[in-house]
Amino acid sequence: MPSKRSSAGHFEKGERTYETFLKVVGWKSDYRSVQKLLNHLGRRTKSEGSKESYLSWLYRFCKKVGKNPDEVVGMKPVWLRENTQEFVDESGQTRGETGNLARAALAAFLKSNGFDGGEKKLIQIRGFFSPVRKSLEMTDYVPSKEEIQKMANSGKLNNNRDRAIILFLYSSGLRQGTLRALRYKDIKAEFESQTIPLKIPVYPEMKEVLPDACKGSIPYYTFINGEAREALKGHLTELESKIGKLKDEDVIFNGWTRNSSISKRHRPLSRSSVDLLVKNAAQRAGIERWKDVHPHCLRKAFDSALREDTADGKKLDTKTQEFLMGHILPGAQEHYFDRDKVESLRAEYAKLNFAPSRPLDERTIVSAFNRQYLSVAGYSNEELDKKGDLSKLTPQEVQELIKQKQMQSLGLNGNHQKIVRAAEIESWVTQGWDFVTSLPDSKAVVRLPSPA
Repeated sequence: MPSKRSSAGHFEKGERTYETFLKVVGWKSDYRSVQKLLNHLGRRTKSEGSKESYLSWLYRFCKKVGKNPDEVVGMKPVWLRENTQEFVDESGQTRGETGNLARAALAAFLKSNGFDGGEKKLIQIRGFFSPVRKSLEMTDYVPSKEEIQKMANSGKLNNNRDRAIILFLYSSGLRQGTLRALRYKDIKAEFESQTIPLKIPVYPEMKEVLPDACKGSIPYYTFINGEAREALKGHLTELESKIGKLKDEDVIFNGWTRNSSISKRHRPLSRSSVDLLVKNAAQRAGIERWKDVHPHCLRKAFDSALREDTADGKKLDTKTQEFLMGHILPGAQEHYFDRDKVESLRAEYAKLNFAPSRPLDERTIVSAFNRQYLSVAGYSNEELDKKGDLSKLTPQEVQELIKQKQMQSLGLNGNHQKIVRAAEIESWVTQGWDFVTSLPDSKAVVRLPSPA
């Protein structure tokens, strides 16, 4: 039995039924009239989001009047005017903005098929009154660093997920559509290797998950800081305890809930869900204008952090700022910007200050980074506090401490040697251990090589 179909032409499992009805594959359609609409949209922005919206409205109209799109454009102007107007009026009964969306889609469809006042009469479709922005006073409120920290730490239910989303949006500057489309494979390599700052790629193929995941199909990458990475780790650990080990195609911030099916692990959170959790966090944080705090406001806060003085008292290069925001660089700068120097950009990003305090000195920054690396390796706050001033540790000393913790986790307790069964020697050697000697009873001694 087929799944229930929504009025917008989607199956409940996310299948796009309107594409089948309109015979659309990508930007091609077997219907001549629909192809003209696609050509029209392609000449403009070629936005996947606009295509989805326009086609879903056209699908709904065709279903209502019982005709395919080619039959629609073959009807007389009087029929078109009456039926399109009736459809728009019905669509806007609850919200005028919705009716205006229907009007825009049908008007574009008709104009692209010649009903533009030239050879064919222009079909006038009346829309709904929409006040200008000034009268609506639609202003965003960009929270301060202190307020963002309160937002991230104010949650109760699902706090791991919500905290991760807030810190992710703030420290990366991602658009909410991109955040919702991220899959585990996008971060897997660096996340599992405990890299900080963690690289977040943005690329056109993300549109397969959400049409608005990569605005303008502009590929770039950004990063998240150590605090956001730890919040992400908490979220993913909790998620895996509920749905099992994450797979490459799993959406990081998915629509799975305790009462939903496992299949939703591939479905992103809805835009409204992300918007609501950000507003709720702002309200709990005591922000007076919490209703004006949207996910995009955290992107604006990231933009502000990019423009502040960095840890070395300098400004981030403007080209680097624009790149990390996902903007096309002006003029010829786009062609000369070296986006392949990932480690160089990672180092520049690491100088940014997202903390709610004044810019930190170099000693404090080194101490904070050493604490982050050692914390990820498994050291507790108590263990780190006992080690004194972490800023004095050299990179080699940090690596040695990490190796010690890894040996402890293997049950070595600081020893470099281990007794294993002779049949296991090959396995241990392939893991980097050295064979030392054979022992009675089919046993052997292996040891870790001394650090260079």
